[in-house]
Amino acid sequence: MEANLIGSDSGRQFALFDIVRHVTELNHRAMAATNRIISFKSSLRRDVLSCGVFSFNYPLLIDHVLEKQTTILDCLKLSRERLVYKKQKKVKLREYFNYTLSF
Repeated sequence: MEANLIGSDSGRQFALFDIVRHVTELNHRAMAATNRIISFKSSLRRDVLSCGVFSFNYPLLIDHVLEKQTTILDCLKLSRERLVYKKQKKVKLREYFNYTLSF
């Protein structure tokens, strides 16, 4: 395996392509799972507010989880689209992402 890392440029490009493919696949699965969580929490919130379901979770807590999942989904979309941002925007996004995940 280490010999492949030291190999020719074509070997490195193939390894890079393989890594990109795996990361893209992982992002796709993470986005699908995050969408399922958002869908479940949205329907749970609707049912809790209509008194159709009893939950120990307050609606504001469900809203908070939905907000975090939406932020995570936005970050995954940015990663998928491989968007290039100015350094300042990257820092703001990273700070917001870290802030929302710290609760």
